[in-house]
Amino acid sequence: MFGYLIAIPVDPTVAARWPQALAGVAVFALLLRWLRRWPTMSPAQHERGMYHALQVWALTNVVVLIALLAPVLS
Repeated sequence: MFGYLIAIPVDPTVAARWPQALAGVAVFALLLRWLRRWPTMSPAQHERGMYHALQVWALTNVVVLIALLAPVLS
């Protein structure tokens, strides 16, 4: 059975979701690292961390797009 999101067929199987889960774990790991370090971080370290978080966010967007478009492109 296929669901639809923005008129793109989405495969609900576990195999199609593991990249999204992996990206979610990466975001969660980054958040935990920041929560552990934020009281002692300098402003420059916060800025570097922000750019690292933006990179991870972009990675999650790419993973979600690949997961959404994989059924269409195959």
